[in-house]
Amino acid sequence: MHHRGPIAALLGLGILAGLGACQEPPSYRMRWSLEGKGVPTVAHCSESGVLEVRARAFVDAETFTGEVVLPCAAEGLDDPEALVDGAALAPGRYALQVRGFDRAGLPWQAADGQTEPDPDVTGCTDDASACLPTELVCGCASLEVREGETVELPEFVLVPPPECSDGIDNDEDGVVDDRDPSCAVDGGTAGEGLPVGLTELRLELTLLADNPNASCSSVPLRSLRVQLDDESGTTVLLEETCRTDRPYLLSLRVPEGAYTFTVLGLDGTGTPVTVAKTFGARINATGGSILESIDFAPEDFLEPIVARMSLSPQYVSTLGLDLDGVPVAPRGSCSTTAASGIPIAAGTLEIAELRLLMQGAHGETLPVPVILDGSPVDGSARACASSFLTEPVTWGGYQLVAEALSAEGEVCFGNTAHPEPMRPSDALGVPLARVYDEAGQVPASCRECETDDDCDPDEPGWACLDGVCQRPCGRDRDCESSVLGDLGFVCQPVEGRSSSYCQLP
Repeated sequence: MHHRGPIAALLGLGILAGLGACQEPPSYRMRWSLEGKGVPTVAHCSESGVLEVRARAFVDAETFTGEVVLPCAAEGLDDPEALVDGAALAPGRYALQVRGFDRAGLPWQAADGQTEPDPDVTGCTDDASACLPTELVCGCASLEVREGETVELPEFVLVPPPECSDGIDNDEDGVVDDRDPSCAVDGGTAGEGLPVGLTELRLELTLLADNPNASCSSVPLRSLRVQLDDESGTTVLLEETCRTDRPYLLSLRVPEGAYTFTVLGLDGTGTPVTVAKTFGARINATGGSILESIDFAPEDFLEPIVARMSLSPQYVSTLGLDLDGVPVAPRGSCSTTAASGIPIAAGTLEIAELRLLMQGAHGETLPVPVILDGSPVDGSARACASSFLTEPVTWGGYQLVAEALSAEGEVCFGNTAHPEPMRPSDALGVPLARVYDEAGQVPASCRECETDDDCDPDEPGWACLDGVCQRPCGRDRDCESSVLGDLGFVCQPVEGRSSSYCQLP
């Protein structure tokens, strides 16, 4: 009894049963043929690249017995009625697997991605008479062995291996299998004789006038369709999920000539949501490359793109590393304690109000103001909240200027130097940096601590430095914000403390 595994060496040519008087009678007799070629003559086997055929009786998906190895053109099989003897097996139920081997003594196996997995096929087992999808030049049959009986099995029809892995120079061009350029096309599925005048199309997609903040989720475009228009009609070449991070790639094999390509944006149901964009290209007989870029601007969508803007202020208050050794995350709450009284942020600073001003992409005044909670986002102060959702707006370029105010009206955090680009549809965090005066101090009402215990009495390592809660650091890089980058802080020792902290130099 054996188990399935790599084959180190074949068992030799197998012996036809019945040559020895004391040999046990075979439990089965069989024959095979090569699909499209008929009986396995020496010529047919040679043309297919099949040198030998191996039979194994599987007890289950992993365990086999009675291995027999015979020449592909076994003696007598040129007679369509002839059978060859198999192995002598103990009574029981088996699945007989018959596989072809190449000149190196190896079976053919499909590469990953060339076959579709079939959950109903588990290989040759006593309840599944089919080979695995990856097992090529292979056949299976159920076999019930009874004492003293020999079963004559139906013919195994073996599909010859693909041209690009059969070891044969099928097109007689002097190169074989993966050395043949044709075998580099479409995974070699079309064979060695395929003309290699391939044209590669590389198509890049941009959105909303190549807006870097635009994404497929920002617009109603869910997939892209590329069509080829010629005298015979329209052929859909490609239909894939919308993406802007990498190009669409397509291999074409068409006669020489001038062609027109059409690109359409589709919604989730496959219905066009954009106008058709076209471009032309001249394709040569020897192939080549087509590089093209398509942009769907706001006016290219059949319906105006209207969506809300969702924004959440993020206060970059604490620098340094937390107890897990990662940079401290920005604070996202107006208060430092939850309604239950549980601390949710370091220190005691409460954000009372926010001044929010929505502008055009270049800082210009919007012709139609964005509305939030019934009032325009025009720089007026409004009560602090952890998130905001505007009324629907038409897609365009926007940026948000935001300032967070203490109860006394002093600006504690802001982004006036670097307004945040905004776009409809996506939920966006708006990072706000802590405001310092020329002396490197925070405004008096923006101080969040007076002692270390004001930061978090239950967690070690906190330090109240000049009214700001900070965590220890090990190097200058630890003082960079995960959302705002380098804020000018350095990691340096603090007199009277055992750890270093992020400080303005």
